[in-house]
Amino acid sequence: MNNSVIYQVEQLLKLNKIAFDQEELTFQIQSHPSYPSLHAITGVLTHFNIDHLAMVVPATEEVLDQLPKVFLTCMKMEEDQLFGIVVKKGNSLITYYDAKDKKEYSKEAFLHYFTGIIVAVEKKETDRPSVKNKKATYLRTGLSVGLGFLLLGLLYQTQLTIATIGYGIIAFLGVFVSVVIIKQQSGIATSIGNAFCSNANTTKNCNTVLSSKGASLFGVKLSDLSLLYFTGLSCSVVILSMLQYAITPLYILSFIATPITLYSVYYQYAFAKAWCPLCIVIAGILVVHTGIGVFQINDRIQINALLVIGIVYTLTVVAWLYIEPIFLASKKLKKATIDFTKFKRNFVLFETLLTQTPKKETHINEASEIIFGNIHAPVSIVIFTSPFCKHCTSVHALVEDIIKHYGNLVAITIRISVNVINKESDVYKITSRLTEIFHKEGPDQCLRSMHDIYNGMLPNNWLNNWGNCTEDALYEQTLINQQHWTKENGINFTPEILINGHSFPSEYAREDLKYFIEELYEHTLKETMIPFSSQLQKAI
Repeated sequence: MNNSVIYQVEQLLKLNKIAFDQEELTFQIQSHPSYPSLHAITGVLTHFNIDHLAMVVPATEEVLDQLPKVFLTCMKMEEDQLFGIVVKKGNSLITYYDAKDKKEYSKEAFLHYFTGIIVAVEKKETDRPSVKNKKATYLRTGLSVGLGFLLLGLLYQTQLTIATIGYGIIAFLGVFVSVVIIKQQSGIATSIGNAFCSNANTTKNCNTVLSSKGASLFGVKLSDLSLLYFTGLSCSVVILSMLQYAITPLYILSFIATPITLYSVYYQYAFAKAWCPLCIVIAGILVVHTGIGVFQINDRIQINALLVIGIVYTLTVVAWLYIEPIFLASKKLKKATIDFTKFKRNFVLFETLLTQTPKKETHINEASEIIFGNIHAPVSIVIFTSPFCKHCTSVHALVEDIIKHYGNLVAITIRISVNVINKESDVYKITSRLTEIFHKEGPDQCLRSMHDIYNGMLPNNWLNNWGNCTEDALYEQTLINQQHWTKENGINFTPEILINGHSFPSEYAREDLKYFIEELYEHTLKETMIPFSSQLQKAI
């Protein structure tokens, strides 16, 4: 089910033509504390700044007709509930449970299983792949096109036979499938692996076969042997063709590999009693190679060709001996990172560390402060900051992110470090003007002006763009009160974040705050309701 959730979120975004980082998406879902729940899905969509809506709707045909063309839902299947991606197609609804398990329902049949829970996303006009993703895509595309031209040049110069070309192409295919098998064996999801190995049953189960004893031979994994064999084969075909040597030794090598093919197939049939489709593909490639060799083994064997093949395979094995430990270490590190992130995002842990810090009184009487969000929200966040603090830039970005996604759940008070004695300083002019913009032009305009100064705009340019405060006397007392508050509470450095009076735990990165907003809201609301309930009972 877990990999199915990742697949479904990927499909939800792909079908809505929303760009995303697949590796980051997988990590964020797996590291979510409530994975694989619906909360993990909505949390990840929020993390990627994807506009979405999660709700429960009536399970009626009228409502169904109004739902988007593509949405994620929870289907009630006998005693279990499964997530699925629904694609509306005419009067039918196609539901994808994983890469190969899909069912088509009529509206009446669909409503029988429909729980009413949906998650819908919307593509924004500004949605574009990140610069990093674009560069990676361009690089992969460029290298692939370049390799294609190089191979075409090789074909043109060496005038290879159809048999050699086919043999080489199939060898490259073997490398590709071997990589997919190793990833599948390591628990790394791939689109090809999902397509071949999803929807496991009593006769088809990739994980059962790949984790069995028969998946190794003399202590070496068959998946590793497959990768080494096809990698050496592919490189040998290319090099021998460039040197214009006959590839007859490679045909003989295919014959030698035949017993291993027979062993793999027999083990799946007789002992594992389950089939691995990817392993069968590898066996099929080996059979085709053997078949080609039967008709092409007439050429004589050249000693130089044997030396080249020996060198290529030796280098391939040596390279793998260096690469495999790095791959295994990377796999362990990724798992440890996911476990650590999931542990770190546990709200109980966060709340315990938060409340261990001494509570400060954050309210300032008669102060015209900058307060974003919902001033009546139970969660109060006070941020002590400065426009000229480099570390405050990321905190301001965090403020924008929280306001965008959780503005109705929190009240964020901005208190800026300023020396009220020197009214000619840039920081005093900017702070008084920011306060004036907030109270006269509104929170949105104030947020835009803060974005400019916190993201590196020079003070003179900022003042020329946003102007000077016209009535600084109205806000001078607020700045004085804020300065007194910082001295009384011993706050000397920026940035400082206080949540309901408690200092943000130093064990966490400040950017982690956004992951706890919903839980903070629910927890604080519950705490404020309990005393009220007690007082009400006493009054009654």
